[in-house]
Amino acid sequence: MSKRIAAAAVMASVVGVTTPAVAGTTEAFSFLPSGTTVVTALSNPVTYSTPASGKKAAMQTYIGLQVGDVATGLLMKNTSGNTVNNASIKFTATVTDPEETITLHQPEIYLPAGCSWDTAAANAKSFTCNFGQLKNGDSVPAFTVFYVAPQKVCQTVGSNLCGGVGDADNSDFISTNLQVVYSEGLNGPPTVWDNSNQTVPQANVVTLGTFNPVNIKSAVPKSGAKVYTGSGGVPVPETPAVPNAQFAELLTIPSLTGAYTVAELQIDRFTEALDLANCANGGRFTVCPTFRTTVANNGNETRFLDPANPLRWVYRVDASNLKLSGPKILNSTSILYTGKKFGEDGITEVLPGWVDEPLKMCLVKDTVNSTNGLPCINSSKCYKKNDTGGIPDLEGDCEWELLNTANGFGKIQ
Repeated sequence: MSKRIAAAAVMASVVGVTTPAVAGTTEAFSFLPSGTTVVTALSNPVTYSTPASGKKAAMQTYIGLQVGDVATGLLMKNTSGNTVNNASIKFTATVTDPEETITLHQPEIYLPAGCSWDTAAANAKSFTCNFGQLKNGDSVPAFTVFYVAPQKVCQTVGSNLCGGVGDADNSDFISTNLQVVYSEGLNGPPTVWDNSNQTVPQANVVTLGTFNPVNIKSAVPKSGAKVYTGSGGVPVPETPAVPNAQFAELLTIPSLTGAYTVAELQIDRFTEALDLANCANGGRFTVCPTFRTTVANNGNETRFLDPANPLRWVYRVDASNLKLSGPKILNSTSILYTGKKFGEDGITEVLPGWVDEPLKMCLVKDTVNSTNGLPCINSSKCYKKNDTGGIPDLEGDCEWELLNTANGFGKIQ
């Protein structure tokens, strides 16, 4: 089923009174930022979305694409010297693996007026935008488009083997094609419509898949996102193939005031001598984890200044990594935070920032203590057999939920 936005006011600022137009003009439009790089990824790579597994929730990750030039706010400009009629674009995103599909996310928010699309999952996935008549010098604005990232599909070759296109690491991509049709459009023989048809293909704009289950990356649309490491956010015993799998993080990003941001989760373990010594002396964990939570737009940290609607992240440690009982772990573990520090207005940065600052409990449930960038601990627990919510892998695991208006680096010891 199609959805179409009314186009009565489409390009009102650039489209004038209808005048006679030249039928076709070779290469009528110049593209921004250049003729070969029109589309840029907000996040590259992007982790695959994952399906639900038993009681473990599904995860949606997002591909965000900037179509056109951020600096000028323009996608393309009529530089033909003539007025061009019936200008439209068709934008197509394709996944390397033919069995994987993508869907548009919030197109009614991100796409320009005059665009139409359908809501079905597809590979390739297209939408069209009509801009009508453009005089010489008229421009089309840049825009952002979001897709729900595909779930990984392994093409079977033989018995329980994967060897199809896009199965190997760093071999599955999102590629794009921008087609501009104008004047005669695609009517008549090619010698006619070649004059009225421009395309800008771009291969491998986004790589699908991050390096391992403890490194997750996704573009984040205005609606926010929930992303996690591990198997549905559940830690499992470490293996040589998946180091640090005994730790997991879940991140909930509320709705944004800006247009978009990018989230990345990275889990590691202590490497500094002092940290290693403190971890060993504490006697609580076999290995002590670090959690790096980044929510940023082009390197600029995204802030969440409503204390009652903050970032939420959960640190989890697998039972296999615990050296004490659950109650003793909860009573003695400390979480140290490093990140930016802000003044009373929650905006002005204060130097130096937070460095290995011990975290305290939130004074009011589900509300951060301050907008100064220091998290508080909203809750903590270790799972007993009868309270895992039907996820047996959680039994014996311990977790800490943190709230913050900013994002940064946490260490558990």
